[in-house]
Amino acid sequence: MQSILKTLLFFLFITPSGAFGQLQWEARKGIPHYGRQAAVCFEIDGKIFYGLGRREDGQYLKDFWEYDVKNDKWIKKTNFPGQGLYDATGFSVKSKGYVCLGYSSSLISQTTLYEYNPITDSWTQKANFPSTARYGANSFVIGDTAYIGMGSCGGTTCYQNDLWAYIPSSNSWLQRTSWPGGARNNVAMFSVNGLGFAGNGTLPSHAASNSFYEFNPRTNKWRRIADTPGPLKKATEGFSLNGKGYVGCGISSGRAPYTRYNSFYSYDQVNNTWKSEAVNTNYTEKAVPEMVTIGDSITISFGGVSAYGTLSEVWITPSSSDTCTIKDTVTYIEQRFIDVYDTTEVFDTTYLTVTDTVMYIDTTYSIITDTVTYFDTIRQVVYDTVTVYKLDTTEVFVIDTFYRILFDTTTITVYDTIYNYIDIAVEDTLNFTLYQEGCGNISFQLYPNPTSEFVNFYTDKPDCFPGARVDLVSELGQVISSKPFSPLVSFDMRGLARAMYLIRLVHANGTTVISKKVVVK
Repeated sequence: MQSILKTLLFFLFITPSGAFGQLQWEARKGIPHYGRQAAVCFEIDGKIFYGLGRREDGQYLKDFWEYDVKNDKWIKKTNFPGQGLYDATGFSVKSKGYVCLGYSSSLISQTTLYEYNPITDSWTQKANFPSTARYGANSFVIGDTAYIGMGSCGGTTCYQNDLWAYIPSSNSWLQRTSWPGGARNNVAMFSVNGLGFAGNGTLPSHAASNSFYEFNPRTNKWRRIADTPGPLKKATEGFSLNGKGYVGCGISSGRAPYTRYNSFYSYDQVNNTWKSEAVNTNYTEKAVPEMVTIGDSITISFGGVSAYGTLSEVWITPSSSDTCTIKDTVTYIEQRFIDVYDTTEVFDTTYLTVTDTVMYIDTTYSIITDTVTYFDTIRQVVYDTVTVYKLDTTEVFVIDTFYRILFDTTTITVYDTIYNYIDIAVEDTLNFTLYQEGCGNISFQLYPNPTSEFVNFYTDKPDCFPGARVDLVSELGQVISSKPFSPLVSFDMRGLARAMYLIRLVHANGTTVISKKVVVK
């Protein structure tokens, strides 16, 4: 059993290692066909797609490429079907990429939107952007919805601060609350943990700003967060990596000649603070590079504009550049469990007993997987079984169970958040408040209610109840599922009997804070 623990500790040590020195950039092969600025870039299923923009000689481009990160190779793809575009907005949602807006080779701002399918290597025109044509807008993606805003329609008298949501599943646009930072161009954006962030940017006076704001898609509200530290900068770029947001590069405020920067800051949501990140000095000081992240572990920097002109540079954060190694490590660990069981002859009697228990749980779990009904109940059964056995085998159960729960929780958080946001317009929402000393009025929402798929429990002040949990309880008082309290807790109600259930917020000391009814229809 000792050898199993050593293997697990090795896994836990290796997995986070990509977080150390993650902004120590490593140079890669340059962008094809010379450098360019204000191009578009997005990631789909681990593949990077890059194109458009403007060359140093003023030529507008419409070529499109796939960048093979592992082999440091560029692969030509079908050209963008519209005109060559400068300062367009690119993003991806699930398995498709999108390019919209921009300043065309005919010197006209655009409202067009095109969808790219990497499987067929083809483009399809979609619903036009419903507001003012523009360039220099930016975007962040939450769930299955993209948010696009700010930018300029030509000249500093036409800067914008509006925000629009594009929902690919319905090919529709929805206006959201305008950004409170005022009219700006080239605002830096990123999304982390179901929230969007936007800041910096260029004011109509050509001045820069260090103000930053957080957008909550559930409440459709912005709130100001801590300003980015350091000198005022514009033409910065934002991205997310390892569960944090980053903003970097940029130029000084005002008009040319500019000071260019290669510094980066990471944002801590819990403490509302920014931290300066170490960057190797050979990473070029530049403005408006294109930044894209793969699997929340690798960031790639393309192009940008330096003091010497438009760049063709490609940089990658090398410490976590081999995602295949991480996946192979996980596979190796699973195989290691099998090897240890097969060779540990000392525990022959215990092995037989535990195997009987495991076979029972696996059989039950198989049934549950088909119905997706009582997954969390079986998880409780597993924990009960663990408390019965006081052998080393118990540790295998605990770690293995946690491994599955971690990935299930991540899936629910990522893919369900915006889905429920779309539904809120047509489903009933229970809104209520609770006064807590030291926190004031705390807002809660329970939606949709009634439901046939998922039910969501939202609050705007989760920190007021540290260590609390949320229970899904049957009419008979049985706890069907229990999850840690967070801003948004989701329960899968598919497969449950049509009946009334309770959503219960339980304090860390075990007392019930809130209990609300939800109906499965």
